[in-house]
Amino acid sequence: MFITENVPIRLRGELTKWMLQLKPGVFIGTLSTLVGEKLWIKIQEKIDNGGAIWVKATNNEQKFEVQSCGEINWSLRDFDGLQLISHPNKKKKSTLGQSINKKKEIKRTIPRKTIPPVTWDTEGTPDNLLIRKAKFTFLESNLIFELNGSSAYGEYPPDKLWSDPWLIELKKYSRSLLNWVSNKKNTCTNLLEERTLMSLDIETTDYLPKAREGFINIIGLVLLNLKESSPVLQFYQVFNMTRKKSNVPLMLELITSHFHKIDLLLVFNQEFDIQILNQVIKEFSLKASLPSHIVDLRNWFSSLAQLEDFLTKQVNIERSQTKKTEFSKYYKLFKGKGKIGLDKKIEPLGTYNLIDTLTPLYAYLLISSDNNYLGKTK
Repeated sequence: MFITENVPIRLRGELTKWMLQLKPGVFIGTLSTLVGEKLWIKIQEKIDNGGAIWVKATNNEQKFEVQSCGEINWSLRDFDGLQLISHPNKKKKSTLGQSINKKKEIKRTIPRKTIPPVTWDTEGTPDNLLIRKAKFTFLESNLIFELNGSSAYGEYPPDKLWSDPWLIELKKYSRSLLNWVSNKKNTCTNLLEERTLMSLDIETTDYLPKAREGFINIIGLVLLNLKESSPVLQFYQVFNMTRKKSNVPLMLELITSHFHKIDLLLVFNQEFDIQILNQVIKEFSLKASLPSHIVDLRNWFSSLAQLEDFLTKQVNIERSQTKKTEFSKYYKLFKGKGKIGLDKKIEPLGTYNLIDTLTPLYAYLLISSDNNYLGKTK
């Protein structure tokens, strides 16, 4: 396909000998490589003050390549390694009837796999992100909680951020953990020296190669503060509602502000979560850095399923609203319907993620209180 603009009429006439003119200036046809190259050379020779774009069939992943020459009002863009063409900007007339002159860009080729631009929002929640926060405190055998959050995604107003029955599951796990800590206060104080612990988990795309590149959809954190008279659990969660990689640096910027508060970071499978986060930090040249003191619960458990079986045996708790085997189902709901993702659902995937932060924290507390178990690894 050739897209031409402001080229001589004679050139357009020559192109119609080989191709069908779909609309003025847009020519389509099935050409051999040799014919395509010769036509492209002819266009470049006879373009005068106009411009042209060649959408050329190739054997790359995208199945086509875009080239341009001359002055053209169409915009060529790179979107996470995909070459795209934007519609030309129409000239607008001012109220005085004068045209607004716009500069035309001259582009020859598009670089492959360039880093997408990041637009930083310093006035609140960045566009297309959701933030959820929750605070649970255990006072006199009562669970006291606060819920809030913010939304910069038009289809998900803030009043939809928290809902049952998934909130019931989060309360159940939080109550169990805080109750255990309250009953073992002296043990926890001696072992953990009144430190603040954080557990982190990410949810990525279900296509592993893309996940490794840094396509992160959710980052969840839970902090346990043992320095207070009553133990406090604080949850912090960021959703990337459009699933675009360019939003991930914004997510990292939001969560890293919590890192200075902690003494120890817990994860399950450091080779996945931490490596992916570090990959994003390196690719986007972010100033952020992850805590140096990290404990990987995979040293004791081969899978999160095994870890959760351990919790069930030790403290008689298990999931009721989410299941480890249903990730693909939850991810499909989060993506929404169709190519543009209509009717997205942050649940059950959101609670699935928060429980995945809470269970390693709970397991670490249990292991730390058992000297016989602490010395064992899988």
